[in-house]
Amino acid sequence: MNPAEQPAPSALPAWNTLLRVVARVVLALGASFLVDLGALALLPHSASFVTRLMQSGLPKVPGNLGPAAALFAFTVLACALFGWRLWAQRSRSLVYAGLMLAAVLVADLAVLSRFYADIVDPLAAYLSFNPLTDLGYLFGLVVVLPVMVTIVVWRLRSWPRIAAGYVVIVSLLAYLAVDDPRLVAPVSLEQLSPGFPEAEASFNVLMRYGRYHPLGKGFKAPDRIFSGTDRFVDASKPAEWTAWLTRHREAVEADWADLAPVRAWIEELNRSDRIGDLTPARLDAEVIAFSPFRSYGQHACAIAGLQALAGRGDDAIATLLPLLQVSLKLEPSSRTLVRAMVARVLQKLAVTTSGFVLDHAVVSPAMRARLATALTLGISGEAGVRHLLAIECTFITEKAGEQGLGDLVASQRHLLNLVGPFLYNRHRTANLYAAHTADLQALAARRDMTALVRAQSAYLADKAAPGFKNYLGKCLLGFVMPSYGKVVETYWSVDDARAALLARLTKA
Repeated sequence: MNPAEQPAPSALPAWNTLLRVVARVVLALGASFLVDLGALALLPHSASFVTRLMQSGLPKVPGNLGPAAALFAFTVLACALFGWRLWAQRSRSLVYAGLMLAAVLVADLAVLSRFYADIVDPLAAYLSFNPLTDLGYLFGLVVVLPVMVTIVVWRLRSWPRIAAGYVVIVSLLAYLAVDDPRLVAPVSLEQLSPGFPEAEASFNVLMRYGRYHPLGKGFKAPDRIFSGTDRFVDASKPAEWTAWLTRHREAVEADWADLAPVRAWIEELNRSDRIGDLTPARLDAEVIAFSPFRSYGQHACAIAGLQALAGRGDDAIATLLPLLQVSLKLEPSSRTLVRAMVARVLQKLAVTTSGFVLDHAVVSPAMRARLATALTLGISGEAGVRHLLAIECTFITEKAGEQGLGDLVASQRHLLNLVGPFLYNRHRTANLYAAHTADLQALAARRDMTALVRAQSAYLADKAAPGFKNYLGKCLLGFVMPSYGKVVETYWSVDDARAALLARLTKA
């Protein structure tokens, strides 16, 4: 046959090679993802590393460690190339490779001698405080493990082996992505804290001193009473407080005058029968600033203490009533644990100081009745502690239970939404939290503090080693859950003090 008439060679082998390369690259990506996830499930402290990564982004390295990182990378690359050379040519290149490796080490020593103070000392200090650094985790997950996985996958040259690899990878990804079909306890913030006619108006007044509002951010608490070395005390230590008030009378009165804008704000809040909470289920949602409340509460109690020592019992109770009433109105509609705990702290101040006033001054029956009426506001007892523990769980149910991982964590949203189903089962995460919260609510209602602390400790220990399935969901639960032992203990101590004061007034 004439060569000119011969058919052109088939292009199939070239396309087949290209498809095989693409298939192995995709397979290596999927396998690397699963191997990284498996490594995170096995390595110690991986949950804290992932939490820091989600909070703060990539780990920051001191600038003077840059040359050390470059030197390390150069040495590793050189050793890898020489090792490959030795493997390929066996003993024929031993002398050549040995000379080149010696040259690299000499170059390293030269760099170290030139930048010793800038590299070695900071590096030693950095590693001594971080024996397993975040950079080590990141380098292993992004470089070491993927390279090892790719080397293994690249040896799968036949289509049957490649297909078997895909079956394994897809099966594992499907297992990771399977979620609970529905939310077991779908409670919304609106159900936890229903709206009412004046909710929006009262909430808008409250948030004038929000954490990110100009008044909240710019608030500077008057601190004359904290100046010097004389430690601040309160009415929980009556004898010490009496002496402290006498020494600091002028400072207390001057600070109280400076708080006139905050006092006017509290009076306006107190005109509402209830104080609404419209806080949305967002991690970046505006919350109240504690500093204005704390400063107002401490100074209102100090003024009331001075009035009681002067024999003006009715004036002292009148000073305390706005503090007590606002704190009690804050709690029932609370959608954030911050707001609920601020309310409890203020209640403790008001109740303790009211007892001091009753002990040191005469209070008229009419003013006693007003104080007793104020103490019946708000929420208390078992209903109150169940509401308190439900707040964070409701946030997780509404936020995490209905949104993808990328929507929950603002940074890298699109990438996280892509891989999120394999790392984060949103319904399962919310259901785990709801089930644990129900257990804690029952223990808190019974005041079984020992069992509550033990149950939460076991729960958090489990979330510190999340395992393979729903990895980031369990990390999230371990990260967002507060220490409920202290929270519940504070709740019941304030509740008991409030009930005791009410019983004292009613009996009298």
